[in-house]
Amino acid sequence: PPAKTKKNQIEHKGDTPPRSVAAEGSKSKQQGKGEEGKAADQSFMLEISSKHGYWKEISKGFSSEGEFEWHVPRRQHQGTYLMRVRNTNAQVVSQTVSITVRDTIAFTCPAEGKGEGPCGGHYWKAGETRSIKWGCFGCVGKVQVCLGSQTGSWDAVCESEGAEGEYVWKIAESMAPGWYCFRATNDNKSVAGVSAWVNIDKAGDKAMLQD
Repeated sequence: PPAKTKKNQIEHKGDTPPRSVAAEGSKSKQQGKGEEGKAADQSFMLEISSKHGYWKEISKGFSSEGEFEWHVPRRQHQGTYLMRVRNTNAQVVSQTVSITVRDTIAFTCPAEGKGEGPCGGHYWKAGETRSIKWGCFGCVGKVQVCLGSQTGSWDAVCESEGAEGEYVWKIAESMAPGWYCFRATNDNKSVAGVSAWVNIDKAGDKAMLQD
């Protein structure tokens, strides 16, 4: 499966909740006209920088402390960005934080922990028909899907275009028992996603009982 990202990296991911972005504004006291301790304006805005250095609003209307769940746009270009919180009235700006957005291809079936077996494992039978589903986040163009085994070999299964794809897989009766997974890659092989492992066994529930 895709490796975990480092701190402050955001990876496009299917079927996951939006990422939480802490938006903590300045609590500094304003002084003037003899009124020490006057509360700062509570109109705070969360912004992100573009690759060209321009700041773009994500959301506004925060108080001096808050939290915002940012759903990373599907077509957000991968790269490094800066985020900040700004007080729109007093022009108080927080320290910036660097984030990295990475393109990815994520499988929704078979997906980690969403199978019918123990601990969410996938146990399928030879002869069954199963739907293989995936989604592209950030990357565009043609996607090639391959089937891999524990031997390390990959065989092309299908190609698709668009943000989401599905392949109806008829598992051959002659399929050798063992563990398999799917891999999806974009045109230039710069982005890849790997599905959860699937156990295929002619004995049906035998593999599940031995797990």
